[in-house]
Amino acid sequence: DTLRADRLGCYGYTARPTSERLDHTLEEWGAALFSRAYSASPWTIPATAKFMSSRYLDFHGVRLIPESATMLAEFLRDRGSYCAAFTGGGRVAVPGMAQGFHPYRWSRGGGQGEGSFPRAGPWLRQWDGGPFFLLVHTYETHRPYTRDTFCRGLPRGRLGDLSAGEPMLNREANTGTALTPVERAYVQAAYDSGVYHACEATADLLETLARSGRRRDSVVVVLSDHGEELWDRHQLFGAHGHSLHSEMIDVPLVIHSPETA
Repeated sequence: DTLRADRLGCYGYTARPTSERLDHTLEEWGAALFSRAYSASPWTIPATAKFMSSRYLDFHGVRLIPESATMLAEFLRDRGSYCAAFTGGGRVAVPGMAQGFHPYRWSRGGGQGEGSFPRAGPWLRQWDGGPFFLLVHTYETHRPYTRDTFCRGLPRGRLGDLSAGEPMLNREANTGTALTPVERAYVQAAYDSGVYHACEATADLLETLARSGRRRDSVVVVLSDHGEELWDRHQLFGAHGHSLHSEMIDVPLVIHSPETA
């Protein structure tokens, strides 16, 4: 969630090593990287509903998914797959998103990724049934930023604890008080720290899949719902949801299929 494509090494990012291990794994697997993938929306509910239903926003109403919608999990379930999801909750816990999944588990506590990857890994190791569809969603790259891997030693300026929902960062646009370049640099490092942890957790999950012996008959899709502005164009917006510029809707999309194994 909230991962812009240009923050990954495989998409040309060199400022920090945010995705080295995941990049290497996907390249080794022969995965196909899509150089241009666009989200249907700059925020979570409509973007996720789009790729889970293959219907545009005028159908599912942006915020609510009608029961008449056939979701991806329902489509796969009806064709013999067991469908499970482990998510960060929040915007992906809206009615309709869970259609076809059993279980559809979400959590909203503490560190952004703790509720999804640590559940998905054991589920994957223990699964001994037939075909399955596993959805793993994380808020690691979404505010409030809980990771500081690339922040250590950087000055904060007036910022407090970002992981606690730093008021100044959250009220930036409403109060008209712009962050200084030093403060923005710190926030961007915190964002990159979340990207790093999301990529590490994803690489761990792919290793679990490989050790299970299912790599060569599995389709793996790595993607994001939308990006984050990080002050590319607007002095008072570092978040998302307010424009359709590339930093909002250019998302990573990498697909490994049995044919490319």
